[in-house]
Amino acid sequence: MDFMFDGESLSSKGYMVYYDNIEDEELPTSSMTYKTIRAAMSDISHMVAHEYEDNYSRVFAIMKSPCENNEDMVLTEEDISNMTRWLVRKQYKEFRYVDENGEPNSIWYKVQNKVDKIVYAGDVIGLKITVNSNAPYAFETHSYEFDSVDNGDGTTTYTIEEGGEQVEFSNEFPYFQSDEEGYCYFDMTLTLSNVSTEFPDLQITTYPFNLTSVQNVSEGETITIHGGDILQIESDDPEHVMAKDFNYSFPRFVNEYNNKHTEMTIGNCDAHIVLTYNQIRKVGL
Repeated sequence: MDFMFDGESLSSKGYMVYYDNIEDEELPTSSMTYKTIRAAMSDISHMVAHEYEDNYSRVFAIMKSPCENNEDMVLTEEDISNMTRWLVRKQYKEFRYVDENGEPNSIWYKVQNKVDKIVYAGDVIGLKITVNSNAPYAFETHSYEFDSVDNGDGTTTYTIEEGGEQVEFSNEFPYFQSDEEGYCYFDMTLTLSNVSTEFPDLQITTYPFNLTSVQNVSEGETITIHGGDILQIESDDPEHVMAKDFNYSFPRFVNEYNNKHTEMTIGNCDAHIVLTYNQIRKVGL
């Protein structure tokens, strides 16, 4: 078993995982708590809120790889210093599993690590790593590049390339997936063309009746919407003041258990679009 942390793999350091607590593993949903109420004179509870109680964590033990260190498997002070410097950071860093072909998994976590020495007969023979995620689930990044055309009747036609062919879809984004119910905000870069001279306002409508509006856009302008941890918007036109022309409503998709609401129309202009979102994956660490 191998993993990658902050762009570097464990195997590249000459180490391997020799133990993990997979038998004790709990899925992220196990840390969810629910708040309920009962009406007077009723025995029936009604759910009013829920929240994840803890972020997800996992424990590994690592040792020097016998293939790389067949002479001395004991960790020196320098070994411990190098590994701790790599694994223990002041910020959350990206963690991915690496498959048997050396390819990192598409599913990732942002984690901080705690490192403890494993001592046997007075020698340090390995390190115990407690991996603490910044969320109760994992993520998988998806990015799509396509073009939109405003049909002038409240509908939008999109064109995307798939397998060397141009594929059209209308009024919704069919590629969205998530393991979690609720809103999903996404990053979106739009390079505008055929901007209406009568109504030079970029309008993005998503479900349910959520309107994102940017007034006074211009031909060839690029609008970038950040819908991740920090919601913000920017333009490549230094004279376009977003604080004045943006309505501070960000586009989003809505995920329900039996339905995905990915309706999206773009009005008053055409656009070349790059849309990126982080799919929530409840797969455990």
